[in-house]
Amino acid sequence: VVLVGMAAGNSLGGWLADRFPRQETLALCLGVAALACLSILVTNRGVTGETNGSLARAIVLHGALVFLLPVTALGTLSPLVLRLTLTGVSSAGRTVGLLYAWSTAGALLSGFLTGWWLIAQFGVYALLFGACVALLVLAALVGRVWLHRRLFAGFSVAFVTAAAAWSLGFARSPCTQETDYFCIQTYVTTLAGRELKVMRLDMLVHTLTDLE
Repeated sequence: VVLVGMAAGNSLGGWLADRFPRQETLALCLGVAALACLSILVTNRGVTGETNGSLARAIVLHGALVFLLPVTALGTLSPLVLRLTLTGVSSAGRTVGLLYAWSTAGALLSGFLTGWWLIAQFGVYALLFGACVALLVLAALVGRVWLHRRLFAGFSVAFVTAAAAWSLGFARSPCTQETDYFCIQTYVTTLAGRELKVMRLDMLVHTLTDLE
């Protein structure tokens, strides 16, 4: 799902870069990517882990519904950044090489930081919300939205949407405890007239404990 989204986003970003090579275009794509990341907080809650058919099919469908749009939106950014950074053919190789080097270094650093510290410290939902806000701020700075009435109005709506998502609790984790590996949930349910304490790891019920 992620690779398909990246391929589609790169293709769309290349098309946009050729036809609209402006900072405002990059700002709009950053804004769309921010809202797409925000949508993960909503769609992931709405997609259940239950399946009546193939488990593999259900996993792919879940991943596509939750992540395909955000990954596609994020994939549009690299071609636009590259197009706006290139100043001439003579320095194209160096420019492309530096962009890919910084991109790889950023992916490496963020991967280690997220896996080893950030998830356990803040939780996935808070991190996604933080990424959304960071993308919106970056988009506003790149596009200098205060100089463009329509962009300013659009980004104002986007910031209000993010604030509403926060106030409605979408950035709050549904997990009792988040670790580097699992979203751990505990709750009480009733089965055959008996009260049971359930521990669930992600979408898998791990333990049922009879409270009596």
